[in-house]
Amino acid sequence: EPGTIEMHGLVYDASVGPSLPVQGANVRVPACNGPRAYMVQTFATGRYTVTLPTPYFMPGCTIYVFVTASGYVLLRLAVRLMVKYPDRRMTIFSL
Repeated sequence: EPGTIEMHGLVYDASVGPSLPVQGANVRVPACNGPRAYMVQTFATGRYTVTLPTPYFMPGCTIYVFVTASGYVLLRLAVRLMVKYPDRRMTIFSL
């Protein structure tokens, strides 16, 4: 969709690796320009896609992505938005 950036990736358990995806993890992305935040949940595959409208997310800005899931430690990850490389894999640790 014009005027948006799609960020996608995989959330998985740190104790096993990508072969153990985390279903139902919340991926929250606060805007780098304004008070809005966008949130999605991971699918059974641990994959997610969040569409970020460019008025709030400009290529080159740094955002903080928050990942939460039941039984896991909160993950806060700094991400520099780049249209060419929108895939972000995130490892979360169990409690």
